This record gives sequence, C-alpha cells and structure tokens, in this order.
Amino acid sequence: MDTCAHQLKNRLNRFVLRTAGWYQDQKPFWLMRYLFAINGISLEFKCGGFWRFIWTVHRMLLCLHVMIFLTDQFVTACAQERSFGRRLFNIHLILLTVVVMLRHLCMTLKITSMGTLKKYCLENEFLRRDEEAMAMREKMWNRLKRMELGMVCQGSVQFLIFVLTDVQEAISMQFPFDFSDTSVVLQFMCKNLYTMYYACYCLAISMNCYVLFAIMLCLITELMLIVDAFGSVFKDSLQPRQEYRFDMTKQDILNFWNALEEHIRKCCRQHVEFIAMIRVLNTFTKETFLLVYGAALGFTAIEIYQILSTKQIGFYEFMILQDTIVFYVEFFCFCWLATKLNDLNNQIANRIYEQEWHSEMQYSDDLPEQYRSVKQSLLIVMINAQRSLGVSVGGVYELSLELMVELLHNSYSTLMFLLEVTK
Repeated sequence: MDTCAHQLKNRLNRFVLRTAGWYQDQKPFWLMRYLFAINGISLEFKCGGFWRFIWTVHRMLLCLHVMIFLTDQFVTACAQERSFGRRLFNIHLILLTVVVMLRHLCMTLKITSMGTLKKYCLENEFLRRDEEAMAMREKMWNRLKRMELGMVCQGSVQFLIFVLTDVQEAISMQFPFDFSDTSVVLQFMCKNLYTMYYACYCLAISMNCYVLFAIMLCLITELMLIVDAFGSVFKDSLQPRQEYRFDMTKQDILNFWNALEEHIRKCCRQHVEFIAMIRVLNTFTKETFLLVYGAALGFTAIEIYQILSTKQIGFYEFMILQDTIVFYVEFFCFCWLATKLNDLNNQIANRIYEQEWHSEMQYSDDLPEQYRSVKQSLLIVMINAQRSLGVSVGGVYELSLELMVELLHNSYSTLMFLLEVTK
C-alpha cells in the first residue's frame, strides 16, 4: 500500500513539474485565450465551423444568463417581504453585475486595440539582441505568468466556494424558475447549467483587472528600456574602449556622429511608437477606467447608507464593503501605474539633459549638419517627454494618483452628505 502511494505521489510530482515547465515556456496572455473563449469575448483558436457555432451558442446562453440574473435580482429587491438591508444588497448585486458586464462589453468591442497592445508588448523588436534588455522583459513576463495563474486559481476557488457552500442560497442566486412539472433530468440540467455559468462571473471580475494590469506593466517595461537607451546613446555610439577626444581622426569622428545619429533616430522612433501605443491604450481603457471610478464612488455611497440605516455590519454589509475595497484597490493600482508611466516619460528628458554635452558632443566645423540634426532630434524628444502621456478616464479625467486623492475626497463628501441627510 505504501509503495503504491509513493508511486502515485512521484507520478503526480512529475506531472506537476512537467506542466509547470511547459507553462513556463509560454508567453504572457497564453491562458487569456482560453478565458476569453469561456467568457465569450473572442475565439482566438483555429477551429472549424461546428466549434464556432458551439461558442456562439455559449455566448448567447451567457447573455441570457445575465438578463435572467438581473431580472431576478430586481424582482427580489421589489418584493414586499424583503428587509431594507436585503433590498439594498440586491441593488448592489445588480450594479456590480452591470459594471462587470459593461467592462466585459468594452473589452469585446475593443479586442482589436487589445491585440495591438499585446503584439507591441510581446513582439517589439527594440533591443532584441541586448541581453540585459531581454532579461528585463523575461523577468516581467515571468511575473505576469505567475499573476495570470494566480488569477485563474483565485477565480476557480471563488467559484468552488460559491457552489459548495450556502452562499448561493444566502444571497438568493439559485435557479429562479420552477420546473417541478418537468422531468428530473431536465431540472438537474437547467439548475446545474445555470450555476455553472456563475464561473464566468468569477473569472470575469479577475480577468478584467489582470488584462489592464498586464498591459500597463509591459508598457512600463518597454518605456524603461527606452529611458535606458536614451541615457546611453553616447556610450553606444563609440567603439569598444574608445573615448571622444579632440585628437580623434576625421574618419573616427565621422563614424561617431553617424552612429550617434543612428542611435538617436532609433530611440526617437521607439518613443514615437510608444506614444502611439498610449493612444491605443486610451482607446481600449478610457471607458473601463471611468466605470471603475464610478463603481468605487457608487458602492461607497451604498455601503455608507446601508450601515447608517441598519446600524450594524452584518453579512450583507460585509459583502458590499468587500466589493467596495476591491474597486478602490484596483483603481489605486491603475492610478499608480499611470503615474509611473508619466514619471518614466519625464526621465527621458532628464537623462538627455544630464549627459556630458561639453565632452561628448563637440561641435565640429567639418560636420555642422550632423551636429544640427542630432541637436534638433534631442530637443524634440525632450519637449515631448516633458508632456503628460494623458492616460484618460472616460475623456473626463486624467488617470494619476491625484485623481485617487480626488476620489477619496469625493467619497468623504458623500459620507458627510449622507450623515446630514440621515440625521
């Protein structure tokens, strides 16, 4: 018996190690293809017409499930025997589902923009032959893969808790129709299918956050490489163990200026491409960021009003508070990442300004055009780098830590208003 158990344990360990090694060889967003298919966002696999038809039916069933759930929660909230706290909790579930599914819809409609961002983050050819740059990318990709796997595990555990405990009954999320006159098999299939579709909800909440986090973290890594490249244009333009001196031969000086101009042109081209990707990011995320901002503020109002009305923190109040904290933490992370992008962009101008211009970029009467071209390129980059990248929140606000402070201020104002109203 012990021998069989030992063999089974060894086989399980080998399977886990093989699976982990195989997954480690994949690039980030690999699991997202399956999650996108499960949640009805996109089907990124090569498959025949039959499987596409099955996936289309799955999307229709998912939409039907959302409509049934929202209608059921609305009817439940309007029931006369419901207490005030239960009604407010049903309204909270309706708003939460609407926010999650609207973010889902935004991602579905902007799937092309997301594909452009993914391609830039994973296939950017800038500094591909530089070992340090690729090591930095690999480090970020490995971190994202761990986050991706953790996100899937978190959504799966959340769904299992939902199915295997009494939470489903406690918050009135059972199958809302009475099929007692039908066969037992049909009742079993409908109830379990309805419950299984809640897995999409659990995965959607985590997936909406992860996709934006992953893309913004990849953009930060690419911008860090651009900053480092601008900071080393002079060093990279010289030959190994060579220094810029007045006694250099005319050919060496010409080679230096040509190499310098080429390096700066590559860095400028990469910076322009990065700014273009920020515009694509705005197209992809501006509605989503506005939804998160509104959800955090709205759930704060519901939570405060419920606590003030019930004078207690019970199960329903705790559930609303948990979702409110999640949206606040998520919005804070988005604000921090956007601020990090702007800080790195400003560092480009600082890196260029801090170069030893008097010794590394000597004016030569023999090469005035090269000097003028390099100087103009660097000045243009410095001007662009001093501007804000302008990550938008619905075209109304700019995403930054200052906006997070404003959100907290608005939440406090809401608290004071409700305290005044409920006196």
